[in-house]
Amino acid sequence: MEDYFITLYNDKSEKREYPINNYFDTGACGFIYRIDNDKCLKLLSDDLYFDSSIIKVMKKLKLENFYKIYDILFDEKKHYCGYTMKYYQKEDINILNMPIDYTLDNLYKLFTSFKKLNKNNIYAYDCSAGNVIMDSKNITVIDADLYFFYNKDENKELVEDNYNILMNLFKYLCYKELKELGYLLEDTNYVLSDLFDENKEISHVEKKLIKYKYPIDYFNDFYKGKC
Repeated sequence: MEDYFITLYNDKSEKREYPINNYFDTGACGFIYRIDNDKCLKLLSDDLYFDSSIIKVMKKLKLENFYKIYDILFDEKKHYCGYTMKYYQKEDINILNMPIDYTLDNLYKLFTSFKKLNKNNIYAYDCSAGNVIMDSKNITVIDADLYFFYNKDENKELVEDNYNILMNLFKYLCYKELKELGYLLEDTNYVLSDLFDENKEISHVEKKLIKYKYPIDYFNDFYKGKC
């Protein structure tokens, strides 16, 4: 099979050629190509405008449990058009059946990263359960293309809303699994809102879960009225 390459330039204006034979995913913002065993290329959609400054800051921050970004790429006219990133292999993970430490460790690591986002006035727009990769060790957030900078004086509510986004992320990771177990929608929404309540601290989640071996044990007790 003939190889097809695209010529791009990194932020040091160094010329790079990338194979675009192995297309494997797409999203609202662009197309993703596997370029080797550990790396992939994301080409952003020409129909949308993207600011490379967000990705540059994300790369510099090296956030825990966020995807690793390598080269930020431009075309010959210096138009920002994508980046290379670490390839993450999805695993079939049911968060309810993972050890409690898995949920709490990932929650605390992501909370640390979200605090750094707030410190840099970055709003994590479009961070959702659909934009994470789960494996046996980590819950990794990918796709920060729609994140944006906010003015901390004019948009104070966004600082708190970043925390809400994080809580909702974990809420929806559990929601799908609870729904498949046949729990009623009203009950499921109630228990998840009680556990991942954006108006409470993360210590609230830990206090609720720490005595259980798996999250499903907590939810089963909750539905039985034992907690």
